[in-house]
Amino acid sequence: LGKISRRMADNDINIEVIYLTITGDLALVVDDLDKAQWLL
Repeated sequence: LGKISRRMADNDINIEVIYLTITGDLALVVDDLDKAQWLL
């Protein structure tokens, strides 16, 4: 997941989709790259 999360960090839209898919939590939606990297 580390490598995937880093690759997805280049695309804002993909981060949201991948993150929600991995966690399964619709409550967590990340728009900022910094926040996304921290959560992942």
